[in-house]
Amino acid sequence: MFQIEKYKTESGECPLDNFIKELINSGQRQDVTKINYYINLLMNFGEEILSNSTWAKNLGNGIYELRPKSNRVLYFYCSSNEVYILLHGFKKKQQQTPQSEIEQAKREINDYERRHSKNGK
Repeated sequence: MFQIEKYKTESGECPLDNFIKELINSGQRQDVTKINYYINLLMNFGEEILSNSTWAKNLGNGIYELRPKSNRVLYFYCSSNEVYILLHGFKKKQQQTPQSEIEQAKREINDYERRHSKNGK
């Protein structure tokens, strides 16, 4: 089994939890179930899930996406802590992952690494 954590901002907010709450509040509980299933795949198989492009995809620059239905969950692997960090989720509305989502993931990764290297974790 692989270790998984959810990214939290400096103020303690979890973007992925916020996305999941939005899905629940809009009656999309099946989507939440599917997201949790994909997170469990990542926990159990790690990068092996990348061999099935319907489950996950490498977006480059160390950013990956879980691909449950029309939802996406961006994540990265923090090798210094040996943990997958789930960053944020969004509803896919176009063919390619929007650059704005990739840029947000880059900011989240930089924030995570800055705070965790400073704390000695």
